[in-house]
Amino acid sequence: MRLAVAGSIGVAGVAATGILLRGVTPPADGWLVEHLYAVPGTAAARVATVASGAGTLLCIGLVLAGAIAVWRRHRPRVTGMLTRTLLLLLACGSVLMLQGLVQRAGPPQQPEAATFPSGHATIVTAAVFAAVVLYAELGRAWLRGAAAVGGAAVVLVCTSRVVLAEHWLVDVVAGVVATAGMGLLAAAVLRIGPAAPARPA
Repeated sequence: MRLAVAGSIGVAGVAATGILLRGVTPPADGWLVEHLYAVPGTAAARVATVASGAGTLLCIGLVLAGAIAVWRRHRPRVTGMLTRTLLLLLACGSVLMLQGLVQRAGPPQQPEAATFPSGHATIVTAAVFAAVVLYAELGRAWLRGAAAVGGAAVVLVCTSRVVLAEHWLVDVVAGVVATAGMGLLAAAVLRIGPAAPARPA
């Protein structure tokens, strides 16, 4: 019940924030884009682009590796586990519908009309949330490792989106918070999640 409440508050809070900030640029967002923006074609822009792609692929790879490991160790009940994890991923991905609801424009360098919450932040956070659920089935050490690697990848991707001026800082933070909130809500409904007791390594 507490997971569902926390998740609902997270998603509702992000939606309300997006609507309230529609047409408003918080000072921190403006400062970051002005001082950290990497002009296309520069070395910084190339590094940020590679970091964005590599971080996203790392998160997806983390999920796939976790699914394979769980399949190998828990074959008798793997179908139900992987089905619930897939449903969890789809629920987390539904956060992207907020872009159409909020319709908040990104930085001047970003021509898209709706960038809140960040799609990249949503995707990588959804992948990490699903990975944590999978690795929890393999033991505490696996769970901690997946959380550490996944968390670092999320930070890397989110930072790169701001540096490339694809998103405001609030866009990527909203993507992480809303996706984690939706993940908690889905975990409560599906009776799975990182809060469940992990098996010994």
